[in-house]
Formats: sequence, C-alpha cells, structure tokens
Amino acid sequence: MRFNKSLFIIHNTYLFFYLLILILYAICILLQILSVIDRPVEVWFSILLMFYLTIFSYLHYIASNEVLHGTEKGKKLSRLLGWIILIFGFPVFSVIGIFILFKVSKRYWQSGNCQTI
Repeated sequence: MRFNKSLFIIHNTYLFFYLLILILYAICILLQILSVIDRPVEVWFSILLMFYLTIFSYLHYIASNEVLHGTEKGKKLSRLLGWIILIFGFPVFSVIGIFILFKVSKRYWQSGNCQTI
C-alpha cells in the first residue's frame, strides 16, 4: 500500500531538481577542465556545492521511499527536511517547507503500520 503521495511527490521533485543542478555543475567543471569556457568556475565552491547536492539528493531519496511506505523514519526525515527547507528557503520555498511540516503532523500522516481488517 502506498501512503503520503503528496510528500512522495515533493521529495522526488527536490531529488530531480538537485540531480539536475548536480549534472549541470559537473558539466561546468568538465568544460573548465577541458578549457572550453573562458570564465572559470570556482572549483572549491563547485565541489562543496556538489557535495551538498549529493547529500540532500540522498536524503530526499530516502525520505521519498520511506514516506511512501508510511514509516516513522520517513516522518522524522521529512520533518527534518521540512525545517531545513523552511529556514534556508526563505521566502519562496518556505511555503513548501510549511506544507511538508503540515503533512507530517498527526492529523495528516498516513502510517504504514496500521492493520486493516
């Protein structure tokens, strides 16, 4: 059974967005190495950003799978990512962070460990 589809979609959207930016930065670094572009990309900044994107891509991947099964791990990870998005995504992405925190509340969370008769 699949639970929490809206949270699953949000986490997968963030995962896609992070992976897209990660690929674009990898292409920029590759072009800089091949000396195709004249404007250099700061290598350390790019590596740090790629590390950040890799970590958060992985966290969103784990959260999307766990949320879909309604596990407590998915709820806690979604809550953590919701707070991070709320704080660091101000003002635009804070709405998405609030939505995530709203969906992991007791009222709207669909737990996967409930028994059906």
